Amino acid sequence: MTITSLTHSPLDYIKPLAISLCLVSLSACASLGDRSSDILADGDFYTQDFPEVSENTLAINADQDRFRIGDIADIHVYNVESLTNTYPIDREGNINFPLIGTQRVAGLTTLELQKQLIQEYGANYLQSPSITVKLEASKLGNIVVDGAVSKPGVFELYKPIRLSEAVAMAGGLAENANQKEVFMVREIEGKKSVKRVNLKEIRQMGAADPQVYPQDIVYIQNSAGRAAYNEFLKTIPLLSAILIAGTR
Repeated sequence: MTITSLTHSPLDYIKPLAISLCLVSLSACASLGDRSSDILADGDFYTQDFPEVSENTLAINADQDRFRIGDIADIHVYNVESLTNTYPIDREGNINFPLIGTQRVAGLTTLELQKQLIQEYGANYLQSPSITVKLEASKLGNIVVDGAVSKPGVFELYKPIRLSEAVAMAGGLAENANQKEVFMVREIEGKKSVKRVNLKEIRQMGAADPQVYPQDIVYIQNSAGRAAYNEFLKTIPLLSAILIAGTR
């Protein structure tokens, strides 16, 4: 689901910058990675791969247990099938429950909502009710997909996806996309890392399709231009700022 559809690429806001890369081989990657040390923060690095990411950690960091507008509450009331159901949270952050009416839900954890429902139903309708609450469709975070795609923008993630799926979310590749030069930016323990991916090999040769996680930036190179790799690195703070803005 797109939460911020950008009429222009995020990079348009800092033009004139020619955002393309002069990487044509692994040796070139290494030399340009060395030259980028003045742009990335101390300890940031150019990497050939990312470490594994725990989905449990993502859920904790995203405060997955707390309801937001658009989430779904899965309510099970023991021995009362008429009250057992899934309930979407409306745009005002409420759910209209049977018998007890409208309840404020956005901002509550599953345990807080469970206690609230036990109190409300137990006060007038059920004797010592047993109620469990689960949260469905919780957003883990956002990603930016930018560069030579049809619809660059900021996109919500409810689970990690593959790089090819992220490109599809942005409307697919533009005609001038360079499939061999796709770049993923990820912050790991406060340090940004850049990974180069050959999307053509993924599509045509069955190469590994890397996972994209919340807060990642995906940038697809434009085959028409060959500006310095450093110019791309300079855009990372802007794209990171767009990600942060998209979560508010």
